[in-house]
Amino acid sequence: MTSFQSGIIAEASSDALFITLNIKRSDISKAKQALASVPSIVKETQEQFPDGQLHASVGLSSQVWSEFDQKQPKELAPFPHIKGQEIDVVPTDVDLVLHIRSSRHDASYELGNKIFSAFGVQR
Repeated sequence: MTSFQSGIIAEASSDALFITLNIKRSDISKAKQALASVPSIVKETQEQFPDGQLHASVGLSSQVWSEFDQKQPKELAPFPHIKGQEIDVVPTDVDLVLHIRSSRHDASYELGNKIFSAFGVQR
């Protein structure tokens, strides 16, 4: 069975956090450990807030992917600058994007804090 990130297929939520992080290249092994722990952190926090409809997705940039000793998907490319008549989306230079969402702000915040802790982010 294919494993997927719950935040990708879940219905829209009333609360969301978008968190961006850059990884020090000297801390890649720590970042790998933190990323490996994210699914269990999400599951643990979902159990803590069973009515929270809590979900998370993690995205890695094409710039950091090669640092993880994994074959880069051929579709993975730098985020493009999207400019239109009513929109201007400028790419940001970040390594990792966390998208956390739920029906409860406290659940989203708690999950964000736990993931920050896994990465050793000082708050």
